[in-house]
Amino acid sequence: MKYKIFENPEWKTVKFSEDEYFDLDPGEKAEWDSVRWHNDLRDYLDLEKISIQYVEVVVIDSISGISKSLNSTFWNEGENEITEVVVSGKTSYHETIISVKIQEAPIVFEILRFHYENNLPVLSYHGFIKRNEDGSEEERIVYTISKERER
Repeated sequence: MKYKIFENPEWKTVKFSEDEYFDLDPGEKAEWDSVRWHNDLRDYLDLEKISIQYVEVVVIDSISGISKSLNSTFWNEGENEITEVVVSGKTSYHETIISVKIQEAPIVFEILRFHYENNLPVLSYHGFIKRNEDGSEEERIVYTISKERER
């Protein structure tokens, strides 16, 4: 994992074992699409989220020949994010996810997801996530399409 903090031009690198990065069941082998421990890549770093500007992760599955890269950019004190996901090899996929905090009380995020067809972005999801005081979340979907992905 590579990351860059605000106001520092240098990129830092940190390495994780498969068990540190993936939430694996006993005896399970890590694959490119295994479930991560953390949805937010910044949670892997021992830093305040507000200080992190960029995070890059590349997972290479040498058995399947598939690699997955995640590149995230953060702004607005870490509240907003754009993430590019690229899967390449026997399976290929390209997606951009944008999350923007649009309201403070209650906290509401607007989420847009685009997949790519013929190198053009196609909206696949538009919705809002509201965080309630009790920690629960409510989703309001504005638009979604079912996009079957070969994995």
